[in-house]
Amino acid sequence: METLESLSYPQQKELCALMWLGRYDKDEDNDYGNFAKLTEEAGGTNPEEAIAVYLFEKPLKDALINGLKKL
Repeated sequence: METLESLSYPQQKELCALMWLGRYDKDEDNDYGNFAKLTEEAGGTNPEEAIAVYLFEKPLKDALINGLKKL
């Protein structure tokens, strides 16, 4: 948790967007293929202090790996 909290707000938003990107298939009827849009949405979805808590509660490993593959 400390590692997530030590990230800057923009870094937390990008990590959240990367996790979302890795959780959704590009073939689904959604806009999860657009990393920039996801990053913007991450900032509007969670207040700054809640992003690290939100990420800590998610299974990040596979989602982050899949997200990096999609970039």
